[in-house]
Amino acid sequence: MINFTKSNCIINSIVAMVITIVLNRYYYGSLVILYTLMIALHTLFSQELSSYKITQYTHIPAYTVLFVIIITSFFILYKSATTELPQKIFTVSQLTVSLLFVVFLKYGKQKFEILNETYINYVPTLFFLGFLISVSIIKDNQSILRKTYTETLHTVKKVSKKDI
Repeated sequence: MINFTKSNCIINSIVAMVITIVLNRYYYGSLVILYTLMIALHTLFSQELSSYKITQYTHIPAYTVLFVIIITSFFILYKSATTELPQKIFTVSQLTVSLLFVVFLKYGKQKFEILNETYINYVPTLFFLGFLISVSIIKDNQSILRKTYTETLHTVKKVSKKDI
């Protein structure tokens, strides 16, 4: 699902900055920035250290952060009071199309020659970026994550005081 290329790093960086700075979604934007950094690190390692065995494992953090972003996005969609059902369906459908396109690319490259073109590999990325932006524009995105962060921090402090 992730294209580990320089151009994908640039595209994700731009979207991450828009989410963080323009839309003022600092918590969600930070996750997208972390995701972009993991893509960049794997891209760098795979190009510079391609002969080392470690490059087999450097993609794992990017996929882990991707999983966290998807779970966080579903949490935001679930908790959102300002989002109507059509917007939720549209948002989830973008992720679904992205995932289905990845599967189609994996198993359809032998059957359809056009799927071997380089630009076709970016179609799932574009749908995923649409998913990220759709979740980012949810009005109560920031407040949902801030409230969850504050509650979690309070619970951790409470538990750590009991242990002492």
